[in-house]
Amino acid sequence: VANALLIVASHGMLSYLAAKLIQTYSMTAGEIVLPLTLVGIGIIAGGFIGGRVAGHRRRLAWLAVSCVGGGLLTSLVFTVSVSPWLTVALAVGVGSISRISAAVTPTLLIELAGRSRTTATGLFAVSNQVGQIGGASIGGVMLALGGFPLVGVFGLGAALVAAVVVRVKVRDSAEFLEQIALREGEAV
Repeated sequence: VANALLIVASHGMLSYLAAKLIQTYSMTAGEIVLPLTLVGIGIIAGGFIGGRVAGHRRRLAWLAVSCVGGGLLTSLVFTVSVSPWLTVALAVGVGSISRISAAVTPTLLIELAGRSRTTATGLFAVSNQVGQIGGASIGGVMLALGGFPLVGVFGLGAALVAAVVVRVKVRDSAEFLEQIALREGEAV
């Protein structure tokens, strides 16, 4: 659920970023190539960061923080219209922060799944697909109902709910906690 909600927020932003740049800043399709490329680079960087976070002792806290940060930046992408490059910088932040879950979530699922790893992998894929479809479609409804600011509020709301789910419902596996304790020299 948390992963689907975070994907909803980030794909809502990705789906309507080009439209925001074109409509708000009168950019042409050719002019948005570089901004979208930069967002893509941010997504790649986020995957690398997520790999580091996945093995960190406080990975769930970092995942929750990334949800909140991604949601806040998403809301700013669609509510602040200062300059196109500030909007792009915020979108790069959304891409990189939101992508942390792409490494942390499957790691958690596989650790917790035991003998049901294939099912856990399938759940991860389903949550990604639901998030992509939900982000684009619900984001479109928000755009139609309230313009770009409502898309931003929607992204913030989805990301905040994802953070709450992570903090309240998700727990690390005993195996991971044991590995951390051994790595840090604590008695098990």
